[in-house]
Amino acid sequence: MKNIWQWAPGALKNVVVALAVLGAAFSLMGLLPRVGGTSPPEVTEPPVVVASGHGQAAQPDFSLGISPAEQAVSAGNAASYKVTVTALNSFNLPVTLSVPRVPQGMAVRFPTNPVTPTVQAELRLETAVAVPAGTYTMTLAAEGPGGDPLHSVPFRLVVLPESLYIRILKFLLTGVGVTLEITVLGILLALIIGLLVGVARTAKNPIIYGISTFYVEVIRGIPLLVLLFYVYFALGDLMARLFGAPIDPVPAAILGMGICYGAYMGETYRAGIQSIHKGQMEAARSLGMSYLQAMRYIILPQAIRRILPPLGNDFVAMLKDSSLASVVSVEELSRKGREFTMTFFRPFETWNMVALLYFIMTFIFSRVIRYVEGKMAAGE
Repeated sequence: MKNIWQWAPGALKNVVVALAVLGAAFSLMGLLPRVGGTSPPEVTEPPVVVASGHGQAAQPDFSLGISPAEQAVSAGNAASYKVTVTALNSFNLPVTLSVPRVPQGMAVRFPTNPVTPTVQAELRLETAVAVPAGTYTMTLAAEGPGGDPLHSVPFRLVVLPESLYIRILKFLLTGVGVTLEITVLGILLALIIGLLVGVARTAKNPIIYGISTFYVEVIRGIPLLVLLFYVYFALGDLMARLFGAPIDPVPAAILGMGICYGAYMGETYRAGIQSIHKGQMEAARSLGMSYLQAMRYIILPQAIRRILPPLGNDFVAMLKDSSLASVVSVEELSRKGREFTMTFFRPFETWNMVALLYFIMTFIFSRVIRYVEGKMAAGE
């Protein structure tokens, strides 16, 4: 090998030396892998930021969100959206917000534009009266100072075919029916329980009196909400173990409300029975009537006339307390109101209608009870 190098031409020697020098230089510069070393890490793209769950961002230091994602209005009204602009790193340049393709008959308003990151802005979408009903999907876009697109987030507007209040009313009517169902059946159950408890509370038998008193004291010491939970979950679990099927929400609500108000009505019946002079019971018994016959034909007809106003108050109170049945999954009026609010984000109009429906029902029942009171008073 040494001899070959000695006999090699001078030009070839120079080429070999030059290649060796270049190889060493490239190795030092990191352009060629070194012997025994590791390869350089692969270059990766910067992470992509998702803008509030909608769309993808083109920049890793900025995010955009809009809430709610969907709203409902009737034609001729406006919807407001909350826009959140957030800086993830050091991005603090002003951003211009826009809706590139606005449907015909709609107008977009931004109170402040452009905006800076880490702020909240408002988007107001106004609709004309002639806008056709339907669901309109649009895009909120954000542009940088140079007009470069940064983010885009989709959102929707549902234009209702009729007035918003009419749409809410149609949605709530099924809840009104369930409310009336559990109220009427619950009050009938409470009237029966209250009558039995009221008569038992005036009995001279210590066992009957003790059982009825224990029932009244225990039930009146438990809130209605807790009682509904107990009937639906505790008794429902017991029924599932014994019979293989839990109790349904509506029967659970009727049973819970009937048991609760039965204790209060039992005290109302007791007060009415004791308000009748005891000489009437003695006279009835002296005529050969049994205790139950005297109660049925002499005492109770007079007592019911006197306790009708407080019984009517209990009926109205139960109608309003039926809203608590929503906690056990009963689709009554207040639960339907919450469903509409969570779907279309119109709490002001929705709860106005819910309150109005409750008022109408209580007003009608109050008038009916007052009419019955007048008829019974005229028959005395």
